[in-house]
Amino acid sequence: MYGIQCTTLDRTLWGGEELGTDNPTKYSPNLAIQLVQNYGVSESTVFHLANTYGVKALDVCAMSEPSGKSFPSHGVPLAEGHPHIECEVKYGCMEYTRTVYDMLSLRTRLAYINIAAAVSAAPRVTELMAAELGWDEAESARQLADAYERLAEFAGPVPDDNPDA
Repeated sequence: MYGIQCTTLDRTLWGGEELGTDNPTKYSPNLAIQLVQNYGVSESTVFHLANTYGVKALDVCAMSEPSGKSFPSHGVPLAEGHPHIECEVKYGCMEYTRTVYDMLSLRTRLAYINIAAAVSAAPRVTELMAAELGWDEAESARQLADAYERLAEFAGPVPDDNPDA
């Protein structure tokens, strides 16, 4: 054998195990069930959170706000029909996301999934980030304008359904 043997199979990925506690929580396929039972978030949201954050999804959900509904009772959606919730923005700010554009494109990837949903979520994401990061009105306006400008780059030509017509 040449070189050093690969050890990646033995490494825990970020979110795979919560360290720094007396009783570490390891990732489990039942994490999504825990999230529904403990936080009352929707099924699509729990699978999104578990796949995106691993056991850190528990930390994300702990920041969630009541939805005002009986179910899902927590987790206010950023965009209707998508699993992303507002507390992900707060969590993203804790992890040094500093622009609305980055939050919508790189952090949540909503711009890659549905540009219209990302554009509609941009004002609320701006409000949430402003509250977390202490932006004034001028910075909020600058962030929103920059996000709109850069998100416009995602909207390419619409394919022609009938190229022979």
